[in-house]
Amino acid sequence: MDNSNQIKVQFFTDISFIHPGIILEMNGKRILVDPGPDKNRRRAYYCLSRYDIPNLDAILISHYHGDHSSLAKMILETNQFKGPIICHSATAEIMKAYYDNIKNYSNQFVKLDYGKSKNLFNSIWITIFNAGHVIGSSIIFIKYRDKNITITGDLGAKFLPMVREPDRIFPPLPIDLLIVDAKQIHKKKIIDSEIHPVGDILYHKVKDCFLFDEGNILIYAPLVQIPSLLYCLNYIFENKKFQDIHDKVSSIHLDPQPKLLELLDIFKDYSYLFDKEEPEHVHLDTNQLSFDKLKETLPTEEDEIRNSIIITPNRAVFARFFEMFKRSEKNDVLLLNDNIYHALKDSSSKIDRFCNIQIKRLPFLHYHPDIEELIYFCRNIKNSIGVEKIVLYHYRDAGIVEKFKGEIEKKVGGNVELVHHLKNNMIVI
Repeated sequence: MDNSNQIKVQFFTDISFIHPGIILEMNGKRILVDPGPDKNRRRAYYCLSRYDIPNLDAILISHYHGDHSSLAKMILETNQFKGPIICHSATAEIMKAYYDNIKNYSNQFVKLDYGKSKNLFNSIWITIFNAGHVIGSSIIFIKYRDKNITITGDLGAKFLPMVREPDRIFPPLPIDLLIVDAKQIHKKKIIDSEIHPVGDILYHKVKDCFLFDEGNILIYAPLVQIPSLLYCLNYIFENKKFQDIHDKVSSIHLDPQPKLLELLDIFKDYSYLFDKEEPEHVHLDTNQLSFDKLKETLPTEEDEIRNSIIITPNRAVFARFFEMFKRSEKNDVLLLNDNIYHALKDSSSKIDRFCNIQIKRLPFLHYHPDIEELIYFCRNIKNSIGVEKIVLYHYRDAGIVEKFKGEIEKKVGGNVELVHHLKNNMIVI
């Protein structure tokens, strides 16, 4: 039997990992897709040993989030992998800014734009399309001979700030295997951004603090989410419909961390990817990530802080201002994506949770498709170009996708498999 046309797909599905990667084997080549996570160094090295780094031929990255890209840095630092790392050009630039030392391996990055293809090893074609999750996030199409595999990575949802919806039009090639990340399908949308754009919700959070009190807001946010936060603040402070708080806020101070400033420059370079049709669209004739009230400085004295917003991705900086602010009930803390644990983790000895300051949370930008959006995406591909088999994975809780498998199979139609039901977590097409 001739196996030269086959593609072997190996899933690494230890539930202690968030997203430990997929290895594709075809034509004698081994390609690793989305190597993560970055939580535990010891487990990470164990995962690396399973990937057999010296025999890896290429790495594909769907987007820059740590659970999909962080192990790429460790793989490069072994100096055992000399192949290409293929991703969207924005993803490559953000990874080089975000991860220490990765710039030393810039020559190994192969940067693609949406709709563009790369021929690997004169036999394997890679094409990427917009996944709508974050800037540069990609759906990966892989063609080898007459076999076609599509890997969604993390899909986005509708009406996210800045980010366009996932692409709906793909090459007219029937897909043999569609691999779908389904780890958020059990969660209801906390924010319906069509009715309540994130920028509008952020406005109400800001208004609660400033309309009646002369206080301050301290915002702790992950580094890679601050560009989108600034985009939404720009939407608020350059929009006449929010005039009632424009004069209430004296200034917005951005912690001038070098990585953050570099990241902002990259996002500005890729502003052509921003969504022009979203509810909180910031017009392209303005600088979408900066505005009059924004200052790339931090106050040095407590007396300087009046009716200000302070934004930082740094826990030590957060702890310092938290200590300063917690004595007044006029002040608020705003945490993106419910990051109270991460914000307090390294400074619990300094921060008293039972203080006057109010802690508010804003679920922000980590929206994945809900069950109906995921079904729509899969059904659209199946009906438009044809899909032979769909495999769903959820690395943290296999029971979640098992619960929804019947509904997905019924509404999408065809063969829907779950990774944890596959023999040895592997499938051959």
